[in-house]
Amino acid sequence: MNKQVLLVDDNAMVRKMLKSVICAAGYDIVEACDGLDGLTKAKNNSFDAFVIDYKMPVMNGTTLIKGLKEMAQYAALPMILLTTDDGAEFENKIAAIDNIDVLYKPVDQTRLLELLHQQTTEMANALSA
Repeated sequence: MNKQVLLVDDNAMVRKMLKSVICAAGYDIVEACDGLDGLTKAKNNSFDAFVIDYKMPVMNGTTLIKGLKEMAQYAALPMILLTTDDGAEFENKIAAIDNIDVLYKPVDQTRLLELLHQQTTEMANALSA
């Protein structure tokens, strides 16, 4: 059974590009168009990994990740945050969030797939231990 990834980004073109890359690597994708949509889908489904944009309307990526981390099934799950931001202000916003990897846009597709593989493998090993 393929690993389930929730892809949350408000830009439909970015979602389409990332979906094709991630699906080609053997993952199943569920898409969400903003953080609130992502949180709703996470509550109603089970995911093995998350790829989340930082800047989105309705609910941004860090707020979504904090909400996901409050859910028992996702509390220890590593997550990938995508952003165009950098600098001290951004670093301060994410410093308090455990277990996230940050990728800067434009996304290095190879690195994204490496992180997804690493994260889903580590979680599968932790669950089987």
